[in-house]
Amino acid sequence: MTPKELVLQGYKLFSEGKLEELGKQFAKDAKIIVNGNHEWSGTYNGYNDWLARMLSQVPVKLPGFNLEILNVVSEEDKVFLHVHMTAKNIDANGVHMFTVKDGLQTEFRIFDDSQKISKALSG
Repeated sequence: MTPKELVLQGYKLFSEGKLEELGKQFAKDAKIIVNGNHEWSGTYNGYNDWLARMLSQVPVKLPGFNLEILNVVSEEDKVFLHVHMTAKNIDANGVHMFTVKDGLQTEFRIFDDSQKISKALSG
């Protein structure tokens, strides 16, 4: 599986609510980095840390959450996605960047519209 195929499969698993399966795509020591200055910003150490402190909160804090992939670019071990997210309390775009090594996601950087995320999380 190419890095692009792995990442796109991850988005499919997320959309289907298969979070345990999604976790198998991440290296044990993967870093997930969220830009901005809001309660989800910062570095997560491994998938389980990210799942517990952010990903599991998405349905609660962003009701009706939906993520649409607008564009994907892949080069060697890097995969970049331009995404559009909507929920009851947000309509925003973002860029997600992955590093894939040895068939696992080793780094995931989230560059979402942090002002809109902050407003949605504080509302």
